[in-house]
Amino acid sequence: MHLSRQLLINLKKIRARVETTLQRKGNPQFRPVKNLLTDPPNILHCPKGIPQFGGLWDVNKSKARAFRKVNMAAPKRVRRDYTMKDWHEMLGRFRFQIDGSFEGDGEVYAKAFRQVCADLWLVGWVKARGGFVTGHLQGDVYALSHMKKWISDRCGDGAAIENYRFFDENFAIAAVEYTNLKIVRDLRKPAKKKEHALVRLQSEMNEEAQLESEARRNEEQQYLDD
Repeated sequence: MHLSRQLLINLKKIRARVETTLQRKGNPQFRPVKNLLTDPPNILHCPKGIPQFGGLWDVNKSKARAFRKVNMAAPKRVRRDYTMKDWHEMLGRFRFQIDGSFEGDGEVYAKAFRQVCADLWLVGWVKARGGFVTGHLQGDVYALSHMKKWISDRCGDGAAIENYRFFDENFAIAAVEYTNLKIVRDLRKPAKKKEHALVRLQSEMNEEAQLESEARRNEEQQYLDD
């Protein structure tokens, strides 16, 4: 009994000496101890739950940020060898902005606009309001030319156009990006509509008062000069 106890004590001493002399390798899966030289954690800043990224995402990147593969679509061939016989097959697009006053908060004008675009097989979107109409149209060049003429000559259906302009015009595009004409509806609440109408009315009154004051100042200056 005494020998077995002494043997256990000797074994414990030997094990303690071995553990102190041998150097164990650290487990790489353990978290490192933080110190003053440790880099700050890379945490995404989310004020009010909205993530704020450092840069904008580039849609033209060919590599995905994961272990999946992305099969990029082949670029569409743009045809440019048009002749007078197939000139009507060329596709184009343009954007427009119309300023003025439109009846029914632009609904009457949008209805007539949609009917003309349906007859010409034009696609895109249009946003009609009481003080402006803007949109983006795509289709063949003949239909686009006719639509420009229609916009420039349009004065009926309760519309009083002050000015209009066309911009971002492109011709000989590969294909259209829309399937139909979409009308952007007004989703504002009645109280918000009333507030915006009052602001617009106040701005118009300010412009009229400014024009009247300038006209009166010019008359006084002309009277003093004479």
